[in-house]
Amino acid sequence: MISLLFEDSFKKLNSNIKKSVDSFYKNYSISSKKEFDVKGCMGIEVITKAMQQAMSTGNWNLIRFKMNRSGITQVLNRMS
Repeated sequence: MISLLFEDSFKKLNSNIKKSVDSFYKNYSISSKKEFDVKGCMGIEVITKAMQQAMSTGNWNLIRFKMNRSGITQVLNRMS
């Protein structure tokens, strides 16, 4: 499940980068000489946030694979 979650998040990251590049070059003109900021559009925290949320809440939502698993992890009470 972790590998599927990573794959889903990585595909989402790639599509976000592609959208950013496409929108930049759609409005690009040679005379403006603007530079494309690669670090600004990457947003690698997308993968990190997806992993952290899945591990902490136990809700595994994989959009591409149409898998919605909830309650995979369990909080244990250690009273004794």
